[in-house]
Amino acid sequence: DLATSKELRRTLAAELAVWCVAFSPDGKTLVCGTGDRMLRFFDVESGEERLRRQEGGGVTGAAACAPDGASFATACVDRKVRIWDPSGKELRTLEGPREDVRLLAWSPDGTRLASAELEGNVHVYDVPRGKPVAAPGRHEKVSCLVFTPDGRRLLSAGGDKTVRVWDPETGQLLARLDPDEQEADLASAKAGVSSGDAALRQMKAAFERQKELLGRGNTTRRDYDQAEAALRSAEAQLDQAHSDLKQAED
Repeated sequence: DLATSKELRRTLAAELAVWCVAFSPDGKTLVCGTGDRMLRFFDVESGEERLRRQEGGGVTGAAACAPDGASFATACVDRKVRIWDPSGKELRTLEGPREDVRLLAWSPDGTRLASAELEGNVHVYDVPRGKPVAAPGRHEKVSCLVFTPDGRRLLSAGGDKTVRVWDPETGQLLARLDPDEQEADLASAKAGVSSGDAALRQMKAAFERQKELLGRGNTTRRDYDQAEAALRSAEAQLDQAHSDLKQAED
C-alpha cells in the first residue's frame, strides 16, 4: 500500500531472482520473468499463479503491459519480442533485435513498441502489423526508454549521461540532451545577462550625459545620436540575452 507503506501480499514466483515485472492497468494481473527464464502470470488479488510460459527459450529481463491492458510484451531468450494477452495466449512475435533486449516501452496508443538491446541498439515496431518501423540508432548503455504522452517522440537515457530524443517513425535523432552541456549553456546565458545589464547601465549614463550636454550646447547632434544608437543597441542585446537565458532554463 503506497499510502501506508504496508506490504499487502508476497508472491513466491521462484526460488531464483525476479528479473522483470509488469502490472496490467487495472491492477488485476501481474506478469514477471524469473531467474529460471519462466514467464509467470499471477492474479494480484489472490496472489495465485495462473499459468507459466517459456516460449522462445524463456523470458529475459524485460516486460511491459500495453496501455489498454489487452496485451503484454516480453523479451525472450531467442532475441525475439513476444506479445501475450492476459490469459497467457501468444498473440504475436516481433523479430529484429540482434542482441538481448533489456528494455521495452509502449506508445500511449498501443500501436508502437520500442525496445533497447543490451548493446544499446533501439528498435520501434508496428505492433498490429508485427513489423519493424524504425531503428533509431545506438545509445550506449540505455537505462530508460519512454514515449512522450502524445506518442510523437521516443526518449532514451544512457550511461553516457545523455538523453536522446528520437522520431519513432523515421528513427531520426532530433536532440541530444547533455546535463553538463546544459549547465554550461545556462551559466553562459546568465553571464550574458549580467554583462548585458552592465553594458546597458553604461550606455544609459553616456546617453544622459550627451542629453545634458546637448541641452547646454556643449556637444554635437552627431555625438548625441551616436550615444542614443549605442543605448538602443545595448537594450536589444540585453533583450536577446534574456531570451537566451529563458531558452537555457527551459
